[in-house]
Amino acid sequence: MAERRPSGLRRGRIAMVAAAGLSLLAAASCGAAEPANMRATMSDPAAMTVKAPPGGGQHRLVITVSGYTPPAPGQSVDFVVVAGAPGREQILGRFGVMPAMAFQATDPTQMQRFGFALPAGLARQGAIPVRVKIEARHGDGRGASLVVGDAAIE
Repeated sequence: MAERRPSGLRRGRIAMVAAAGLSLLAAASCGAAEPANMRATMSDPAAMTVKAPPGGGQHRLVITVSGYTPPAPGQSVDFVVVAGAPGREQILGRFGVMPAMAFQATDPTQMQRFGFALPAGLARQGAIPVRVKIEARHGDGRGASLVVGDAAIE
């Protein structure tokens, strides 16, 4: 009986699956957050430590939001991302969740991602403290909360 070898098409698929698996493994092993408190409220920011990947170059911090509760009707909030040691924090940027409706996502395709340029000085620190704060825009922001599903440096 002749030995069956994978066809060119099958080999291509096998190679694609292997490459995808390796890239996911690499992404998971560098830059992933170590959670401290992944839920932000008006009184307490979400806080985590993110590990910068080795090597130079430009990097960005990506915040993945897996849950959101909007503030009371007639109010609005912004989310502010800060990074660095206390007293030397830098604001990386702000974002808002749209639409302003409550959600909880377990499926990654339903989560919202926000990217921010990471200053070179922070990228060289290795372990970077990151906080996501809620700031009221209109009203006092009562009832607003945000769940950070992940924070990573890419």
